[in-house]
Amino acid sequence: MDNLPPSRSLISSNAIHCLLLLFFALLMLLIRTVPVYTKIFTNWPGEYGDYVNFSADDAIYHIRLIHNTLHHFPWRVFFDPFIHFPFGGYITFGPLFTNIIATAALIIGLGSPSPELINHVSAYVPPIMGALCLIPLYFIVRKLFGKTRLLSVHLF
Repeated sequence: MDNLPPSRSLISSNAIHCLLLLFFALLMLLIRTVPVYTKIFTNWPGEYGDYVNFSADDAIYHIRLIHNTLHHFPWRVFFDPFIHFPFGGYITFGPLFTNIIATAALIIGLGSPSPELINHVSAYVPPIMGALCLIPLYFIVRKLFGKTRLLSVHLF
């Protein structure tokens, strides 16, 4: 009886940290999606009822770039004739954000996504990316301050 190993907890410290990280990432996603769901995904009566309501000019332009990228996948247009019309102009947005959303829409749409699916995926990817930012933040704070101060990451 005296030679028993010291008692070990059923859940390790790393598992608790992973569960907390998952919980707070889901909480971040819910905070970004649930309150504005009815303002983004409209269900208005009439012909123009079911669509994704993008609120700013940059969002609409990114959707245009995503649709254009999906029609010419994997290439994206870098010169747009509608910028500074009639002369045209070079697109200043980098292609990574556009390609991430286009690739996600292609995977979810099994190779041929509909315009509605593209718009829905485009509305969900930024909140998902925001929630995933917690993972590198966790490792940065863990490296800089150690495991004792990781609770501050979860609070902010």
